[in-house]
Amino acid sequence: MFRISNIVRIPFIGIKRIFQADGKLQFWLSQITVVISTIIGVYLAANTGFEKAMQFENITKQRDVYYLATALQMEMEDNIKTAKEFTALLSKGGYYTKSQRLKFATFVWQAMGESSETFQIRPDVLTQNRRYFQDIDSILDKLDNKRLGRNNVINKMDEITKIFKEKTIPILQQQRDKIKSFLIKNKLNPDIS
Repeated sequence: MFRISNIVRIPFIGIKRIFQADGKLQFWLSQITVVISTIIGVYLAANTGFEKAMQFENITKQRDVYYLATALQMEMEDNIKTAKEFTALLSKGGYYTKSQRLKFATFVWQAMGESSETFQIRPDVLTQNRRYFQDIDSILDKLDNKRLGRNNVINKMDEITKIFKEKTIPILQQQRDKIKSFLIKNKLNPDIS
């Protein structure tokens, strides 16, 4: 008579014979242990490697953001100095021509348009920098078209520059300090080449 239990027993009979012979049991157990150990080792190594790669990527990205923010802050400070020199020139009086118009340094600002790290910098800093350029440009357009007097131009530029210096620069400096402490914590001092 045909039984399902006989079919199920056939594969197990072969396994029993392998394990019953002398020395074969130890051989198969050692082979199974090697295979399992290899699988576990590969998994742990891959997992650790992935974690280290992600850490490295994060640290590298933060370093790049720190350098970009530092360059932007230096450019902003240079532009503030340039604006003050320009208002000092205007306050001396004399003849003003469009060729003497204030020109800001925008190398970093323009390069940021091509950088993937740009939007890692706080949006309010980017917005205030853009607005500063626009506001100063608008005031100078009015000066060029003689719709605004020299003294009004000086006062408005000084006011806009003061607000920009007192509000925007400290926000960017705070972000830079936070990134720098993160980098130092991860054993990378960004100020040392």
